[in-house]
Amino acid sequence: MLFEVQAEGVQIYSCVVENGKPGWKFLGPEAKLTTPTGDAAGSHSSGPTWKLADGSEVKGSMAASKPAPEAGSIPWLLVRVVSHAGVGKLSSAEYVTRSNTKGGVAPQTGCDDGHLGTSERVPYSAIYRFYGK
Repeated sequence: MLFEVQAEGVQIYSCVVENGKPGWKFLGPEAKLTTPTGDAAGSHSSGPTWKLADGSEVKGSMAASKPAPEAGSIPWLLVRVVSHAGVGKLSSAEYVTRSNTKGGVAPQTGCDDGHLGTSERVPYSAIYRFYGK
């Protein structure tokens, strides 16, 4: 493992019509990343993309997913890094895991014909670990 960060933020969902009926569609995350000691480390956004304060950045593609052990929490993931930008701690990252998730699942209600086009920002937290050579 290269290092780990704590994420605190939201999972963003939009109310859209899918398969002929309204439902919540995942748009992406928006989270602040901190070190295990609580120092600001960077951000996490859709792509999925992780960007650190040192200017390094990676974008990933999901390789595997498993349900979170805690009910009402988004799945744990294995993400393969597909692109790098900048130079820094993420330069040698090849994989990212998301674990210890809390919250973040799509709302169970609130998406109907009267709410199409609206969005919901659902709080979540997770641990992201970066692995490389």
